[in-house]
Amino acid sequence: MEVFSTPHIISIAKRMSLHADHAFDVKLGYDLRSPKLWKHVVNVVKQKKSEVLVACPPCGPFSILQ
Repeated sequence: MEVFSTPHIISIAKRMSLHADHAFDVKLGYDLRSPKLWKHVVNVVKQKKSEVLVACPPCGPFSILQ
């Protein structure tokens, strides 16, 4: 499962015949700044109990990662 990411890891996992689903990103129509949508994503993550969760939070000019 991927959060803040288009399905990069998921597409690779599927090519390796692994079960992979759900990618949540603004480019896919999931604006995670919405509290209602964020709550939905958290519920999906909890329900699916994925073994791997890739989260790539957005990095902007004022991010400490810059």
